[in-house]
Amino acid sequence: MSRRAAQQRLAAASAPGAPAGGGLGSPARRILALLTAFNEMAALDEAGRDGGHLVGHGAFFHAVEASAHAWEHCRVTLSAGGRHRRMEAEGWIPVGAGRFPWWYCKRPPGPGKEH
Repeated sequence: MSRRAAQQRLAAASAPGAPAGGGLGSPARRILALLTAFNEMAALDEAGRDGGHLVGHGAFFHAVEASAHAWEHCRVTLSAGGRHRRMEAEGWIPVGAGRFPWWYCKRPPGPGKEH
């Protein structure tokens, strides 16, 4: 078993409120576990290239669901002021209410930016 598989299996058992795996008729959901400010964006970039988009997050984990296309993910500080409104106008979709000190968002890549 790879390290990544072990981390995902551990997270599925230990991340409260973040369901792992979809039930009947629900999209495939997986948990990216043991994430910190230093490695979470690389994990989200990889998931986004594979068609996963962020649907939830918590301390040391992110929940992603499968989709038919690639996604971009972004993290900005909550203190960014009006930047949030500007980013939403550019197609970024907020994920959750923010978790101090970060605000997470996602969007499908624009033309010419396909992964």
